[in-house]
Amino acid sequence: GRKIVLVGDHRQLPPLFNEHEKTYLEVAEQQEDMDDVLVPLTMADFIKYKDMVTASLFERYFENAEDNIKETLTYQYRMHSDIMDIINIFYDKHLRDGNEDNYTYDTKAHYLDIRSTSGTEMIIPDRHAYWFDSSELLGEKIYEQRKPGSTSAENLVEAEIIMELLRKMELQYANKKDRTRPVSIGVISFYYDQVALIRQMLREESFHAIDVEVNTVDRFQGKEKEIIFVSLVRNVRKAAHNVDSHIAAFQRINVAFSRAQNLLVVVGAKDMYAEQPVKITDMNNGEEKIIMAYKDIIEMLDQRGTYFTSDEILSDIKAYDILQRLNGTGGSEA
Repeated sequence: GRKIVLVGDHRQLPPLFNEHEKTYLEVAEQQEDMDDVLVPLTMADFIKYKDMVTASLFERYFENAEDNIKETLTYQYRMHSDIMDIINIFYDKHLRDGNEDNYTYDTKAHYLDIRSTSGTEMIIPDRHAYWFDSSELLGEKIYEQRKPGSTSAENLVEAEIIMELLRKMELQYANKKDRTRPVSIGVISFYYDQVALIRQMLREESFHAIDVEVNTVDRFQGKEKEIIFVSLVRNVRKAAHNVDSHIAAFQRINVAFSRAQNLLVVVGAKDMYAEQPVKITDMNNGEEKIIMAYKDIIEMLDQRGTYFTSDEILSDIKAYDILQRLNGTGGSEA
Protein backbone atom coordinates (compact mmCIF):
# COMPACT_ATOMS: atom_id res chain seq x y z
CA GLY A 1 0.00 0.00 0.00
CA ARG A 2 1.01 3.61 -0.52
CA LYS A 3 -0.50 4.94 2.68
CA ILE A 4 -0.57 3.79 6.32
CA VAL A 5 -2.95 5.38 8.83
CA LEU A 6 -2.28 4.90 12.54
CA VAL A 7 -5.08 5.74 14.98
CA GLY A 8 -4.52 5.71 18.73
CA ASP A 9 -4.49 7.59 22.01
CA HIS A 10 -1.10 7.98 23.64
CA ARG A 11 -2.74 9.60 26.68
CA GLN A 12 -3.76 6.14 27.83
CA LEU A 13 -1.93 3.22 29.39
CA PRO A 14 1.64 2.18 28.47
CA PRO A 15 2.85 -1.41 29.07
CA LEU A 16 2.38 -2.63 32.64
CA PHE A 17 3.83 -5.51 34.63
CA ASN A 18 3.14 -7.66 37.70
CA GLU A 19 -0.58 -8.47 37.47
CA HIS A 20 -1.40 -5.10 35.93
CA GLU A 21 -0.63 -3.20 39.13
CA LYS A 22 2.89 -1.89 38.84
CA THR A 23 4.94 -0.07 36.26
CA TYR A 24 8.20 -1.64 35.05
CA LEU A 25 10.12 0.88 37.16
CA GLU A 26 8.33 -0.13 40.37
CA VAL A 27 8.85 -3.83 39.70
CA ALA A 28 12.53 -3.29 38.91
CA GLU A 29 13.04 -1.31 42.12
CA GLN A 30 11.31 -4.02 44.13
CA GLN A 31 13.28 -6.92 42.62
CA GLU A 32 16.76 -5.36 42.62
CA ASP A 33 17.76 -6.84 45.98
CA MET A 34 15.69 -10.03 45.85
CA ASP A 35 17.64 -13.29 45.60
CA ASP A 36 14.68 -15.59 44.94
CA VAL A 37 13.56 -14.05 41.64
CA LEU A 38 14.26 -16.39 38.72
CA VAL A 39 14.64 -13.66 36.07
CA PRO A 40 14.70 -10.27 37.80
CA LEU A 41 13.64 -7.09 36.05
CA THR A 42 16.71 -4.99 36.77
CA MET A 43 17.21 -1.24 36.88
CA ALA A 44 19.95 -1.67 34.27
CA ASP A 45 17.40 -3.19 31.91
CA PHE A 46 14.90 -0.48 32.76
CA ILE A 47 17.37 2.23 31.78
CA LYS A 48 18.39 0.34 28.64
CA TYR A 49 14.83 -0.25 27.47
CA LYS A 50 13.13 2.76 29.07
CA ASP A 51 11.43 3.97 25.89
CA MET A 52 10.12 0.49 25.15
CA VAL A 53 8.58 -0.14 28.58
CA THR A 54 7.25 3.32 29.41
CA ALA A 55 5.70 4.47 26.14
CA SER A 56 3.73 3.06 23.24
CA LEU A 57 5.01 2.80 19.67
CA PHE A 58 2.17 5.09 18.61
CA GLU A 59 3.30 7.75 21.09
CA ARG A 60 6.84 7.84 19.68
CA TYR A 61 5.60 8.00 16.10
CA PHE A 62 3.09 10.74 16.87
CA GLU A 63 5.53 12.96 18.76
CA ASN A 64 8.24 12.61 16.12
CA ALA A 65 5.97 13.03 13.09
CA GLU A 66 5.86 16.22 11.03
CA ASP A 67 2.83 18.42 11.66
CA ASN A 68 1.54 17.98 8.12
CA ILE A 69 0.99 14.23 8.53
CA LYS A 70 -0.67 14.13 11.96
CA GLU A 71 -3.98 15.34 13.28
CA THR A 72 -5.63 15.37 16.71
CA LEU A 73 -9.30 14.50 16.95
CA THR A 74 -10.75 16.80 19.62
CA TYR A 75 -14.50 16.13 19.66
CA GLN A 76 -15.67 13.47 22.11
CA TYR A 77 -19.18 12.02 22.31
CA ARG A 78 -18.86 9.46 25.14
CA MET A 79 -19.21 11.53 28.28
CA HIS A 80 -21.17 14.39 29.79
CA SER A 81 -19.33 17.71 29.74
CA ASP A 82 -18.94 17.61 33.57
CA ILE A 83 -16.82 14.49 33.16
CA MET A 84 -15.01 15.84 30.10
CA ASP A 85 -13.89 18.88 32.12
CA ILE A 86 -11.96 16.49 34.38
CA ILE A 87 -10.50 14.47 31.51
CA ASN A 88 -9.41 17.64 29.73
CA ILE A 89 -6.66 18.06 32.33
CA PHE A 90 -4.90 15.18 30.55
CA TYR A 91 -5.51 16.52 27.04
CA ASP A 92 -4.12 20.04 27.45
CA LYS A 93 -7.73 21.37 27.33
CA HIS A 94 -8.09 20.33 23.68
CA LEU A 95 -11.21 18.16 24.08
CA ARG A 96 -14.56 19.50 22.87
CA ASP A 97 -18.04 18.22 23.67
CA GLY A 98 -19.59 16.82 20.51
CA ASN A 99 -23.03 16.79 22.14
CA GLU A 100 -23.11 20.42 23.28
CA ASP A 101 -25.49 21.62 20.54
CA ASN A 102 -27.99 18.79 21.07
CA TYR A 103 -28.37 18.52 24.84
CA THR A 104 -31.83 17.62 26.15
CA TYR A 105 -32.97 16.48 29.59
CA ASP A 106 -32.21 12.88 28.63
CA THR A 107 -28.76 13.49 27.10
CA LYS A 108 -26.18 11.67 29.24
CA ALA A 109 -28.76 11.64 32.06
CA HIS A 110 -28.38 9.45 35.14
CA TYR A 111 -31.71 10.51 36.76
CA LEU A 112 -30.44 9.90 40.30
CA ASP A 113 -31.39 11.89 43.39
CA ILE A 114 -29.43 10.49 46.32
CA ARG A 115 -29.55 12.37 49.61
CA SER A 116 -26.86 12.60 52.28
CA THR A 117 -27.22 11.04 55.73
CA SER A 118 -28.58 14.40 56.95
CA GLY A 119 -31.13 14.55 54.14
CA THR A 120 -29.45 17.30 52.10
CA GLU A 121 -28.84 17.19 48.35
CA MET A 122 -25.90 15.04 47.28
CA ILE A 123 -26.02 13.25 43.92
CA ILE A 124 -28.53 15.16 41.78
CA PRO A 125 -29.68 14.82 38.15
CA ASP A 126 -27.91 17.91 36.79
CA ARG A 127 -24.45 17.10 38.18
CA HIS A 128 -22.41 14.29 36.66
CA ALA A 129 -19.03 14.11 38.45
CA TYR A 130 -18.38 13.64 42.19
CA TRP A 131 -15.59 13.05 44.70
CA PHE A 132 -16.18 11.25 48.02
CA ASP A 133 -13.35 11.77 50.51
CA SER A 134 -12.31 8.63 52.38
CA SER A 135 -9.66 10.33 54.56
CA GLU A 136 -11.75 10.22 57.75
CA LEU A 137 -14.73 8.47 59.29
CA LEU A 138 -16.43 9.76 62.46
CA GLY A 139 -13.39 11.94 63.11
CA GLU A 140 -10.88 9.08 62.82
CA LYS A 141 -8.17 9.04 60.19
CA ILE A 142 -8.55 6.16 57.73
CA TYR A 143 -5.62 4.40 56.09
CA GLU A 144 -5.33 1.65 53.51
CA GLN A 145 -5.10 -1.96 54.60
CA ARG A 146 -2.77 -4.68 53.34
CA LYS A 147 -3.14 -8.44 53.56
CA PRO A 148 -0.13 -10.35 54.93
CA GLY A 149 2.31 -11.07 52.10
CA SER A 150 0.37 -9.01 49.54
CA THR A 151 1.96 -6.27 47.44
CA SER A 152 -1.49 -4.86 46.68
CA ALA A 153 -3.78 -2.76 48.90
CA GLU A 154 -7.44 -2.44 49.87
CA ASN A 155 -9.61 0.17 51.55
CA LEU A 156 -12.69 -1.02 53.43
CA VAL A 157 -14.19 2.46 53.83
CA GLU A 158 -14.06 3.10 50.09
CA ALA A 159 -15.59 -0.30 49.39
CA GLU A 160 -18.43 0.41 51.84
CA ILE A 161 -19.07 3.86 50.31
CA ILE A 162 -19.36 2.29 46.87
CA MET A 163 -21.63 -0.51 48.11
CA GLU A 164 -23.92 1.96 49.87
CA LEU A 165 -24.24 4.06 46.72
CA LEU A 166 -24.85 0.96 44.60
CA ARG A 167 -27.70 -0.09 46.89
CA LYS A 168 -29.29 3.33 46.60
CA MET A 169 -28.88 3.30 42.82
CA GLU A 170 -30.46 -0.16 42.59
CA LEU A 171 -33.46 1.04 44.58
CA GLN A 172 -33.99 4.16 42.48
CA TYR A 173 -33.56 2.45 39.13
CA ALA A 174 -35.81 -0.45 40.21
CA ASN A 175 -38.58 2.08 40.85
CA LYS A 176 -38.12 3.78 37.48
CA LYS A 177 -41.16 2.60 35.51
CA ASP A 178 -39.77 3.16 32.02
CA ARG A 179 -36.62 1.13 32.67
CA THR A 180 -36.16 -1.47 29.94
CA ARG A 181 -32.70 -2.81 30.82
CA PRO A 182 -30.22 -2.72 33.69
CA VAL A 183 -28.04 0.38 33.99
CA SER A 184 -24.42 -0.48 33.22
CA ILE A 185 -22.03 0.35 36.07
CA GLY A 186 -18.29 -0.16 36.29
CA VAL A 187 -16.28 -0.19 39.52
CA ILE A 188 -12.61 0.43 38.81
CA SER A 189 -9.64 0.28 41.14
CA PHE A 190 -5.89 0.68 40.69
CA TYR A 191 -5.38 -2.30 43.05
CA TYR A 192 -6.47 -5.91 42.61
CA ASP A 193 -7.02 -6.57 46.33
CA GLN A 194 -9.65 -3.80 46.29
CA VAL A 195 -11.28 -5.40 43.24
CA ALA A 196 -11.39 -8.73 45.09
CA LEU A 197 -12.86 -7.10 48.22
CA ILE A 198 -15.68 -5.35 46.31
CA ARG A 199 -16.43 -8.50 44.29
CA GLN A 200 -16.77 -10.43 47.54
CA MET A 201 -19.16 -7.83 48.95
CA LEU A 202 -21.21 -7.88 45.74
CA ARG A 203 -21.86 -11.62 46.16
CA GLU A 204 -24.03 -10.76 49.16
CA GLU A 205 -26.24 -8.44 47.09
CA SER A 206 -29.01 -9.14 44.62
CA PHE A 207 -29.06 -6.42 41.99
CA HIS A 208 -31.48 -6.49 39.05
CA ALA A 209 -31.86 -2.85 37.97
CA ILE A 210 -28.10 -2.34 37.71
CA ASP A 211 -25.43 -4.47 36.04
CA VAL A 212 -22.12 -4.07 37.88
CA GLU A 213 -18.67 -5.01 36.58
CA VAL A 214 -15.67 -4.74 38.91
CA ASN A 215 -12.10 -4.82 37.64
CA THR A 216 -8.71 -3.13 37.54
CA VAL A 217 -8.20 -0.02 35.44
CA ASP A 218 -6.10 -2.00 32.98
CA ARG A 219 -8.99 -4.36 32.26
CA PHE A 220 -11.30 -1.40 31.64
CA GLN A 221 -9.17 0.24 28.96
CA GLY A 222 -11.33 0.50 25.83
CA LYS A 223 -14.60 -0.02 27.70
CA GLU A 224 -17.32 2.40 28.73
CA LYS A 225 -20.22 2.31 31.20
CA GLU A 226 -23.13 4.61 31.97
CA ILE A 227 -21.84 5.03 35.54
CA ILE A 228 -18.26 4.60 36.76
CA PHE A 229 -16.93 4.39 40.30
CA VAL A 230 -13.16 4.77 40.79
CA SER A 231 -11.71 3.57 44.09
CA LEU A 232 -8.25 5.11 44.52
CA VAL A 233 -7.49 3.05 47.67
CA ARG A 234 -4.14 4.49 48.70
CA ASN A 235 -3.72 6.43 51.94
CA VAL A 236 -0.60 6.05 54.04
CA ARG A 237 0.54 7.87 57.15
CA LYS A 238 3.68 9.31 55.55
CA ALA A 239 3.24 9.59 51.81
CA ALA A 240 6.37 10.00 49.68
CA HIS A 241 4.41 11.47 46.73
CA ASN A 242 6.77 10.05 44.12
CA VAL A 243 5.95 11.24 40.56
CA ASP A 244 6.91 7.77 39.25
CA SER A 245 4.50 5.92 41.54
CA HIS A 246 1.59 3.78 40.40
CA ILE A 247 -1.02 6.38 41.37
CA ALA A 248 0.82 9.21 39.58
CA ALA A 249 0.74 7.74 36.06
CA PHE A 250 -1.46 10.22 34.23
CA GLN A 251 -2.43 7.65 31.59
CA ARG A 252 -3.84 5.37 34.29
CA ILE A 253 -5.84 8.20 35.88
CA ASN A 254 -7.09 9.25 32.45
CA VAL A 255 -8.27 5.74 31.53
CA ALA A 256 -10.06 5.26 34.86
CA PHE A 257 -11.85 8.62 34.85
CA SER A 258 -12.79 8.54 31.16
CA ARG A 259 -14.79 5.28 31.15
CA ALA A 260 -17.98 7.04 32.33
CA GLN A 261 -20.75 8.22 30.00
CA ASN A 262 -23.32 9.74 32.38
CA LEU A 263 -21.90 9.75 35.92
CA LEU A 264 -18.41 9.58 37.44
CA VAL A 265 -17.91 8.95 41.16
CA VAL A 266 -14.33 9.10 42.48
CA VAL A 267 -13.74 7.71 45.97
CA GLY A 268 -10.36 8.62 47.40
CA ALA A 269 -8.48 10.18 50.30
CA LYS A 270 -8.20 13.92 49.69
CA ASP A 271 -5.37 14.20 52.23
CA MET A 272 -3.31 11.74 50.17
CA TYR A 273 -4.15 12.77 46.62
CA ALA A 274 -4.36 16.56 46.86
CA GLU A 275 -0.60 16.59 47.49
CA GLN A 276 0.29 14.03 44.81
CA PRO A 277 2.17 15.52 41.83
CA VAL A 278 1.58 13.96 38.42
CA LYS A 279 4.13 13.92 35.61
CA ILE A 280 2.50 14.56 32.24
CA THR A 281 3.77 15.12 28.71
CA ASP A 282 2.76 17.73 26.18
CA MET A 283 0.35 16.21 23.69
CA ASN A 284 2.32 17.24 20.62
CA ASN A 285 6.01 17.30 21.49
CA GLY A 286 6.25 14.99 24.50
CA GLU A 287 7.91 17.55 26.79
CA GLU A 288 7.41 16.65 30.45
CA LYS A 289 5.87 18.85 33.14
CA ILE A 290 4.54 18.35 36.65
CA ILE A 291 0.91 19.16 37.48
CA MET A 292 -1.28 18.71 40.56
CA ALA A 293 -4.00 16.85 38.66
CA TYR A 294 -5.85 15.39 41.64
CA LYS A 295 -5.81 18.71 43.49
CA ASP A 296 -7.24 20.48 40.44
CA ILE A 297 -10.00 17.88 40.13
CA ILE A 298 -10.91 18.06 43.83
CA GLU A 299 -11.06 21.87 43.73
CA MET A 300 -13.14 21.83 40.54
CA LEU A 301 -15.70 19.46 42.05
CA ASP A 302 -15.73 21.28 45.38
CA GLN A 303 -16.57 24.53 43.59
CA ARG A 304 -19.44 22.75 41.82
CA GLY A 305 -20.81 21.39 45.09
CA THR A 306 -20.03 17.75 44.26
CA TYR A 307 -17.35 17.03 46.87
CA PHE A 308 -18.55 15.05 49.90
CA THR A 309 -17.14 13.19 52.91
CA SER A 310 -17.55 9.59 54.08
CA ASP A 311 -19.89 10.68 56.87
CA GLU A 312 -22.33 12.12 54.33
CA ILE A 313 -22.97 8.70 52.79
CA LEU A 314 -22.30 6.24 55.65
CA SER A 315 -24.63 6.33 58.67
CA ASP A 316 -23.14 6.59 62.16
CA ILE A 317 -24.15 3.00 62.89
CA LYS A 318 -22.50 1.74 59.71
CA ALA A 319 -19.42 3.90 60.31
CA TYR A 320 -19.03 2.60 63.85
CA ASP A 321 -19.22 -0.99 62.59
CA ILE A 322 -16.55 -0.27 59.96
CA LEU A 323 -14.24 1.30 62.55
CA GLN A 324 -14.63 -1.72 64.81
CA ARG A 325 -13.58 -3.98 61.95
CA LEU A 326 -10.65 -1.73 61.02
CA ASN A 327 -9.29 -1.49 64.54
CA GLY A 328 -8.04 -5.05 64.18
CA THR A 329 -6.24 -4.35 60.88
CA GLY A 330 -4.44 -1.07 61.51
CA GLY A 331 -6.62 0.71 59.00
CA SER A 332 -7.70 3.62 61.20
CA GLU A 333 -6.24 5.91 63.79
CA ALA A 334 -8.04 7.77 66.54
